[in-house]
Amino acid sequence: MFQRAFISSADLRGCCLVLSNLATQRRCWAKPKKRPKVGQGFHEKAQKWRDEYLLDRHRVLADSLRAYVEFSTSKRAEPWDTRFKPFDRVEKDGVYVLMRYMMEDKLQLCNYHHRPVKRLFCNIGLMGPQVTTRARWKPYRFATNPANTTKAERIYQKDRTVYTHGHND
Repeated sequence: MFQRAFISSADLRGCCLVLSNLATQRRCWAKPKKRPKVGQGFHEKAQKWRDEYLLDRHRVLADSLRAYVEFSTSKRAEPWDTRFKPFDRVEKDGVYVLMRYMMEDKLQLCNYHHRPVKRLFCNIGLMGPQVTTRARWKPYRFATNPANTTKAERIYQKDRTVYTHGHND
């Protein structure tokens, strides 16, 4: 009916064998013995490991730089959202006129990547503050899509083996 909260020695009589085995066995969490760091064998292994590690780091760096360059040089989808002002006009009116005649070469040079495009729009005084205050931009996933895609599907196929801090497809 009411269980005891304490254990007496009579309760542990059958367990003494198990407890003694636990006390005598080697601890699994004990630190492994250090291998000697002297002698020819150690130096050969260490040098081999060092060379392999260095080659691996070089490969990762090269892959990352290649991915970053590919990302930077490929054309993106237009980063502005055409549902909101001032980009909600037809393409022969408003902000599009200035874009075509004053900014087209710069937009082509930056491949429509969203950050430089936003900076370019900040620098255009003729448009006034409307682009920086009223314009809406596509979400990052959509803005980083290649020029011919409409969905943000490529973000989920990122190559996780390269380290470009998000600047790769």
